[in-house]
Amino acid sequence: MGNGSATDISRAFSARRHLARQQPLSPDLLPLSPPLLDWFARAGISPHTLAANRVGMQLIPNPLYPAGAAPVQTIALPYYRSGQLVNMRHLQLAPDGSIAASWLARGGRELYCSDATLASQGEVIVCCSELDKLAIEEACGIGVAVLAVPQPLPSWKASDSEYSNARRHVMHLERRLGALLAAHSAAEGLGEAPLGQRQPSGLQLLLPNAHGVVLAVEAGTVGQAVAAELARLISEPHCRLVRWPTAWADHWELAGQSVRTSQPLHDSGYRASALDMLQKDGPSVLQLYVHQFAREFPIPGLQHFGDYMETIWNMWSSPVDEQLALTTGWPSLDDIYRARRRSGRGRERLNQNVNRFYGQL
Repeated sequence: MGNGSATDISRAFSARRHLARQQPLSPDLLPLSPPLLDWFARAGISPHTLAANRVGMQLIPNPLYPAGAAPVQTIALPYYRSGQLVNMRHLQLAPDGSIAASWLARGGRELYCSDATLASQGEVIVCCSELDKLAIEEACGIGVAVLAVPQPLPSWKASDSEYSNARRHVMHLERRLGALLAAHSAAEGLGEAPLGQRQPSGLQLLLPNAHGVVLAVEAGTVGQAVAAELARLISEPHCRLVRWPTAWADHWELAGQSVRTSQPLHDSGYRASALDMLQKDGPSVLQLYVHQFAREFPIPGLQHFGDYMETIWNMWSSPVDEQLALTTGWPSLDDIYRARRRSGRGRERLNQNVNRFYGQL
C-alpha cells in the first residue's frame, strides 16, 4: 500500500481496468506473504477477516500483458457459491503499494458474498467493491450480511465517458434480477406478467428473506448515482443510504463536540468509502455509520433536519448570552413565533437535550 491512504486505494481500485476475459479458476491459493498482510493491516483489515473470506495469493498471467509474459503475483479474492469456486478477483500491486491492475477471472455475473447473506432475514449491506466488503466485515463482524456488486466495465477510468453512466455500473445486477424475475414467472406459470399486475420487487427476488438494504457505496457524484440505480433495482422504500462525511462538520460521531484535538491537520474529514473510514477512523466508527447513521433513501426536495446539526448546535452552545431570536425554518411561522436562547441552568439543560437528540439521529 506504500504511503497511499485508503482513499488512494479505493480510487485506484475503481480506476483500474476490470477485465472479463475467461481465466482458469483454481481454489489452491498460496498464503498471503508478510508484505501483503502488512498491506491489508495498513488498510485496517485483519488476518482473521482475510482468512474468513479465503483471501490468498496467486501467480497468474496478467491479461493486459502480451501472450507468453511471465505470471505476476496477485492478491486473489475468491467468489464461492454453494461451496463451489465461481469467480476470482485479482489485484496486482505496484512497487509503491498502489493497485496497478484489477480484473475478474470470469466477468461480473456473480455477487461477492456468502450463501448465508443471500438467505439473510435481516438487513443486508450492499457495497460496490470487494475491499469495501472486507472493511465492513472487519468493523461489523464476519457474520454481518454484506454483499458487493462487482463492477463490470472493461475500462474503469474516471476520464472515460462510460464511467459516469451509473446504469453501466449495475448492469450485471440488473441482468441477474431479470433472470430471477423470468424464473419466478416461469415457476408461477405466469409467462409475461399482464399489464398492471404487481411483480415482485428486486429485494424479494434477490434477497427473499431480508427486510431491507443499506447502501454503502462510494462517495461522490458517480457513487450517489450508482446508489440511486441500486435503489431503483432493489426497491427504494426498503433502502437506507450511508452518507460518508465530506468534512469534519459532517462527522455524526462527533456531534456536539466543540474541541476535536484528535483531528490531524492534514485530514479534511472527507471519507470516500467504507475502506477509507476503516483506516482513518477505525472499526467502531464505521460500524456506527453502517448500522446507526444510515438514512432512509432520500426523497428529492426533502431536506433532513440533521443536515443542520452543526449550525443549530453552534447557535445553542455559543458562549454569547444575548437573547437571540432564531428562525424556526418556516418563514410563515417566524411571523408569530421565534425560538429564543436561554442562559444559565435552563440553557445548560437545553444544550443537554439538544446533544441527546442529535445523538439519536
